[in-house]
Amino acid sequence: MVLQKDWQELSKKVIGMLEESRDIDNVLDSYISYGNPVSPKYILVFEKEHMFELAVKHIGLSPQAALMVCSRGIPSKRLLDDLRRFRDKKVRYFGDLDPHSIYAYLAIKYLRQKPQTRDFQKSKVRFCAITASDFEKYKLKEVGISLSNDEKLILGYLDLFGIPELRPEIELLKSQRKKFEIEGLSHQFKYYKSGAGNEKRATTREIWLEEFKQYFFGKISELEA
Repeated sequence: MVLQKDWQELSKKVIGMLEESRDIDNVLDSYISYGNPVSPKYILVFEKEHMFELAVKHIGLSPQAALMVCSRGIPSKRLLDDLRRFRDKKVRYFGDLDPHSIYAYLAIKYLRQKPQTRDFQKSKVRFCAITASDFEKYKLKEVGISLSNDEKLILGYLDLFGIPELRPEIELLKSQRKKFEIEGLSHQFKYYKSGAGNEKRATTREIWLEEFKQYFFGKISELEA
């Protein structure tokens, strides 16, 4: 059991650290967006620009149906303010499997840059970043990056929130003591399964993009139904 005083001290330390590193910025930062900013059917939030650019250029989603935004890390106040206008819309978050990405997910879930354990969910967001299932399917153990001391501190802070929908992911980070970035996952796309079940190395960008599309649509299939 964590005492309230201990929680407050940990919260202050983590938030202070994120502010000092400018991961949390009190300035109303801008963000990149593409699609329907007025009445989207659903919203896709990308942590990293290259993932956002791949989705915009190669996935072929209807710009009338989707609003795609790139948060460039933890969402800015401006982005969270804009998301408040779409509380009734489904939101899907794409990022890494690491403490910063889970923190960013919580910020969207509670629509607060500095979420607290007493907060209530205020958006219909789902974590579509790298998951524990992806870890097994794409054999990501070999591409993991050791967590820094700061990242371990953030992870301990996030663990206090409970986050039942991300319990497998948090336990994976704790047990592996590593983070898993989208770059590592995309590296695994160089391999694909043939009809016979044998692994073959992809030799063209087209095959890589096809694997990426399959991965992406598997995350948002219910939105396109």
